[in-house]
Amino acid sequence: QAAIALTEKRDGKAAADAFLETFASMTALGRLAEGKDVEGTIQLLASNAGSYITGTCYVLDGGLTSMLRPYATNK
Repeated sequence: QAAIALTEKRDGKAAADAFLETFASMTALGRLAEGKDVEGTIQLLASNAGSYITGTCYVLDGGLTSMLRPYATNK
């Protein structure tokens, strides 16, 4: 599962900037990911240190999933 990460290829359009600002505010860290935020996990999984890691998911979302509220129904 991935969140939105800032890269050098962004356009900088106003609508995109507004969306990214809103999305960032939804994370526990209050910002979007950058390459440095995920490189440690990638290095671990690509190295011998991660050779016994299988069948697991790493959630690198700045705490977004911890901020989500369960869907409430009106019953």
